[in-house]
Amino acid sequence: MTNHAHVAGYFPEAYKGCVKVGRKKYSIIEIATAKELPPILKRFGDWVLTKEGIHNLTTTYEFGKERFNEDWIPHMEDKEWCNMHDFVKVLTAGQDFVRLEII
Repeated sequence: MTNHAHVAGYFPEAYKGCVKVGRKKYSIIEIATAKELPPILKRFGDWVLTKEGIHNLTTTYEFGKERFNEDWIPHMEDKEWCNMHDFVKVLTAGQDFVRLEII
């Protein structure tokens, strides 16, 4: 299991802040640990980029990096809960990380 408190020392911006799930606020370290996520490389609101793919911190929505080039924008626009501004940012970052062979 990932030690997110340790990883936060290397990627502090990705772990900064909190998210609200239901009525409760959680630190990024708490939610990433509870969801057993891989290390978080970048975060845009409720969306995070890991070496494996894109994950939403407040829902169970995620997909692997091998699917980054699929047509996600129209699909996600139908989801009322999705902050499209943040989603487009995380998807673009993910595509760049793959193109640059970072992940």
